[in-house]
Amino acid sequence: MVGAPLAERRVVIVDDVLTAGTAVLESASLIREAGGDLVGILVALDRQEFVEDGSRTAVESVSERLAVPVESIAGLSDVVRCIQNDPGYRDTLRKLTSYQRAHCQVFE
Repeated sequence: MVGAPLAERRVVIVDDVLTAGTAVLESASLIREAGGDLVGILVALDRQEFVEDGSRTAVESVSERLAVPVESIAGLSDVVRCIQNDPGYRDTLRKLTSYQRAHCQVFE
């Protein structure tokens, strides 16, 4: 890793989007190997996708696996709510909701 030494420091991972959690898990491993104390994860957009077995979302899986809270600024459901009444996004909304129903946790 490049930057400040992490040994004995509290660290929060900040990421733009969480889909499967692969990048976050790799970062967590590097932080812990460097002696850092991972205390949480902040994600700008949670795609709210289910993990392969469909029992929980990627956020839930990552939080459980790393034993830290994972918070997001917005989720895919928030994006859908923001564009649902704008006729200019009708086609995008149709595609998003179709994808959401097939792969994601849906919040009404």
